Amino acid sequence: MGMAPAAIGIILSADKKKVLLVRRRDNGMWVLPGGGIEAGESPKEAVIREAAEETGFSIKVERKCAEYYPVNKLASFTNVFICSVDKGTSKLSDETTAVEFFPLDHLPPSMFKIHKQWIQEGLSSSALILKPLDQITYKAVFIYFLRHPIKLISYLWTRFTKK
Repeated sequence: MGMAPAAIGIILSADKKKVLLVRRRDNGMWVLPGGGIEAGESPKEAVIREAAEETGFSIKVERKCAEYYPVNKLASFTNVFICSVDKGTSKLSDETTAVEFFPLDHLPPSMFKIHKQWIQEGLSSSALILKPLDQITYKAVFIYFLRHPIKLISYLWTRFTKK
């Protein structure tokens, strides 16, 4: 059995020049808000719920920009949405240590590379992107482990102990 499908939000500031990111508690990496889709929940409902849980903001989904499908068991089918803040104020959750808007041309160095790619692709195309998640490979994870063993172990621990 593969991983549950996910819904991720590219949440833009009102002027569309900044993107909202969260810093994960388990590994300290900056990521786009989002997570697993629960049973009976649509991808759109999931991204709205996940954004509220992880950021404190109520968001408006502007459009679905991408669907990324896994090529192995390391990833899950991922729906990506372009969103905006509707209302609320930022707040931390048990999964986050920071919530912050970053200029699109100055994203933090400690950000998941694939999320940077999703932002670039999602904002540069008006058509729905349909692509394989071929960057998430066993070799890439092994190399990441060699470079960042504590971050990867912490992430995996959190991922598998939540179930």
